[in-house]
Amino acid sequence: MNRARRRQPDRFDAELYVIARRRSRSPELMRLPCKVGEALTVFSSGHAPDSFLRLRGLEEDWFVRATSPGELVSLLFGPYASIDWVSLNPHARLLLQEDARATMLKRESFVALLLCGAEVR
Repeated sequence: MNRARRRQPDRFDAELYVIARRRSRSPELMRLPCKVGEALTVFSSGHAPDSFLRLRGLEEDWFVRATSPGELVSLLFGPYASIDWVSLNPHARLLLQEDARATMLKRESFVALLLCGAEVR
């Protein structure tokens, strides 16, 4: 019997992706406005942020940057410590709709997931 191989789910212990733009000293990571402040955008696959940039018409100013879970934790406790929310795998077309809330995680919850290597869905 010929079985199709199931792809293992992406995990937080794998590479993640953020959207950034070059600033004088270091890249600035994309944040999205939300009702309770701002949310850092994080993607679990490399093609999703490219599509996000293309759909929003931001390819010229912003670029996709690979990052590790450890680096994200450092960023969320360092220069982005004021960020209370993370938008995981946001879709550009849903940002202004109620469905966008489904991608939101509290910063503390996201960091806990990164530290324990939980699965990305």
